[in-house]
Amino acid sequence: MIRFVLLISRQGKVRLTKWYSPYTQKERLKAIRELSALILPRGPKLCNFVEWKGLKVVYKRYASLYFCICVDSEDNELDGLEVIHHYVQVLDRYFGNVCELDLIFNFHKAYFILDEILIAGELQESSKKSVSRVISAQDTLVENAKEQASSAEQYDRPGHKVKRIKFFSLPLYILLTAYLLQCHDYANFCRSTSSSISELAAQDFQSGTKPRFQVL
Repeated sequence: MIRFVLLISRQGKVRLTKWYSPYTQKERLKAIRELSALILPRGPKLCNFVEWKGLKVVYKRYASLYFCICVDSEDNELDGLEVIHHYVQVLDRYFGNVCELDLIFNFHKAYFILDEILIAGELQESSKKSVSRVISAQDTLVENAKEQASSAEQYDRPGHKVKRIKFFSLPLYILLTAYLLQCHDYANFCRSTSSSISELAAQDFQSGTKPRFQVL
């Protein structure tokens, strides 16, 4: 089982962290500090496996980033290397010659890709095509949401002229329904369904009251 995943730059800056085991915030910071001091000074000819607190840490350097995963002591280290390489290949396919800046400015995509590959510390998807297809579908949803949001903002601009519906272009039954719903004598109309609309309007005129729905 994978305990956590770390991406650390050569300068010791943490670019990505994913924890699959319960660690407190203090324990997480301590683990990052200890592993950074343990892995970064190692030479390129040394092996990519180190022991740390009864666990194994598998790491591999790509350009200026160290990809590190912590696994149980009985797990195979080569499987850890394959998981790292698989993750890097998916990143490279998505970003196109991925670099550290891509992960800095699109860190949410890096997390999304990692969640598609690993779930609960276990390998979930080993097909790069399947992961790429899911990511493309997610990008399409985001683009559609942005287009809908931008189109909605156009109607909220101060200089935008909203097309108004002319009153006389409405059907007669809509006008009568609106009058009846807003009229002060609507309750009496419901009780006496036999009275006509003209009689109701005449009663309002004789009593000197105005309906609440007024044509401006």
